[in-house]
This record gives sequence, structure tokens and C-alpha cells, in this order.
Amino acid sequence: DVLVGQVVRVHLGPTVSKLLACAEDPTYQVVTRAEEAFLATLQTQGAEAALGMCVKLLRAALRPELDEMHVFGGGGPGAGATSAPKVLLLLRTSVRFVREANSGDSLEAAAALARDGCMRSLLLHGQLEIRKEAVDLCVEFYNVIGDRLLPLLANLPADRLKLITLYVQKKATAA
Repeated sequence: DVLVGQVVRVHLGPTVSKLLACAEDPTYQVVTRAEEAFLATLQTQGAEAALGMCVKLLRAALRPELDEMHVFGGGGPGAGATSAPKVLLLLRTSVRFVREANSGDSLEAAAALARDGCMRSLLLHGQLEIRKEAVDLCVEFYNVIGDRLLPLLANLPADRLKLITLYVQKKATAA
């Protein structure tokens, strides 16, 4: 068991990197299989560790955009220039692991995404699909951690906060 764990840890980083690169492939089947393999690979680490990895990878994927946002104020000239397929894969995977992780780890993940403007960048992203997945992630965070999410979203424009609130209410009435 210990040996298997060590082997997995040694190969996890390169495997995750290759699977994320496959998300950019133009072939639908490659992307679909990469997403399945990415999820399965992270599941070997448990929900809490997998969620932490997704958050770190999301923050790294958005780093150039966040740097421009700090320099230019809002979106900057390259807003939305991050790799959309990679970000979408990470967002969808994060939603899955928020559902499975405990509330403490979910709160920590939400705080990490809010801390440097990452969540704001996702919710204001130039691509509709990324904004939609970011709203879904916020809804899942809210379902797990409740009102503790609201202070983390305080820097959002009122329309985005209202949108998240509407989706939270919609999901609550559907359940």
C-alpha cells in the first residue's frame, strides 16, 4: 500500500499535466476521454485533496489573466485569453469534488479562489461557458458551506451576486 501510494504521487503531476493538455485537443473523443481520466486520476487522492489540486491548478491557469486584471483594473486587453478548455475541465471537476468534500475543505477552497480575485475573474470571464461553470461552482459551494460563502463574494458586481443567488434558490426549490 505504501509503495503504491509513493508511485501514484511520483506520477500524479505529469499525468495530470498531460490530461489537462488533452483538454485542448480538437477531437471530441480525446477531450471526453481526457476528462474521464482526469476525474478518475484525481479520485485516487480523495475528494478533499482532489479539490485542493483543482483549486491550485485553476489559480495557475488564470495567473496571466489575474496579473493583467491587477495591472489594467477590470479585464485588461487579454481578458479571457486563458485556456478555456483547461479552465472548463477544472471547473467541472471542482464542482464534482465540492459535492464530495467536507464543508471545511470546501470553505478553504472557496476562500483560496476568492483571495486573489480568481473567482471574480471566472465570474466575469469573456467566455459564457466559463462564467456558467463558475456560477455552478458557487452554487455548489453555497450548498455545502451556506452563508459563509457570501463574504467571499463581496467584491463581485451586484448583478453577478444576484445571478448566483437566483441559481441557489432555483436549485433549492428543485430539490
